[in-house]
Amino acid sequence: MIGRIFPIHWNKHQICSLSNWPRFTIVGPDYISLMSGEVKSPRKVLPKACRSTTFRLLFFYGLGAFCVGTICASDDPDLLTALKDGGGGAAKSPYVAAMKRMQIPYFGSAVNAGVLISLLSTANTYVYTVSRSLHGLAVAGQAPKVFRTLNRNGVPYIAVIFALCFGCLSYLQVSAGTFRVIGWWVSITTTSQILNWWVMAWTFLAYRRALKAQDLDKGDFRPVKMIHGIFAAWYVIVIVGLTMIFQGYSLFMPGGWEGLNFFFSYAAMFVFLLAGASWKLIKSTKMVKPLEADFDSDIDVITAYEVEVEAEEMGKPKSRSDKIWDLIM
Repeated sequence: MIGRIFPIHWNKHQICSLSNWPRFTIVGPDYISLMSGEVKSPRKVLPKACRSTTFRLLFFYGLGAFCVGTICASDDPDLLTALKDGGGGAAKSPYVAAMKRMQIPYFGSAVNAGVLISLLSTANTYVYTVSRSLHGLAVAGQAPKVFRTLNRNGVPYIAVIFALCFGCLSYLQVSAGTFRVIGWWVSITTTSQILNWWVMAWTFLAYRRALKAQDLDKGDFRPVKMIHGIFAAWYVIVIVGLTMIFQGYSLFMPGGWEGLNFFFSYAAMFVFLLAGASWKLIKSTKMVKPLEADFDSDIDVITAYEVEVEAEEMGKPKSRSDKIWDLIM
């Protein structure tokens, strides 16, 4: 069974390719933090959401890949034919190939429907994250002021419209010439997403240093205490750093060099460094010292709001379906 899941013979090219292809799959859990400003009792809700996300990832990605790998080998004829012929959509999916091998009628179509629903969910997630990020940058003075605008429901609708406009880039796939452009765009955005994790890991280390310096790491100040958090942060820094370095490894192979592909493979890293350095030089900002990190502003207001919300929720009886949903989530 192991031989069916993993190729028997590995080389450095396969290892580099393996680290590059699934880069986009690591995004998603980091978006939970963006919801903290729009949910009731974030210090109570977000820890539950983070814990459930971990189990969902292990269940859907880990268990799903294991089950499909036991059914569909890496040299499956249907899968290789679809890849060789340039088959579109779910034809190149090992899940569809596995369903065909199991001879379950209409299951391939069900997978296609699931992929479509997943795409709609992903698009909705990206519109949310882009619009809220733009609004936050505008409030901090790091983006045009127009993105601060809210409607009467508190939605940054101008930022939402701006985010929706990027969906039109999908029409670049209609022709062979423009399809290459969207490939470059995907490369830039994917690198930006893994850069988020790299920055979050450094931020987490600085956060822990500040907690320790102010003697807040022991006690109930933090609603969640992460096990092996320091190790996890350094793991992300090292692995993501190596992934960013080797993402364009094929360009350095014999006959693989191409200037434009090199630029778009590493453009996000250059823009990140340039933007950060320019902001610090222009605004003359300084690194926040651990003892000067602000953990007190508005904490009383937040605590009073959470107590009010919790009292309101306790006054409402929960149905059986609500209790089951809370258990699942």
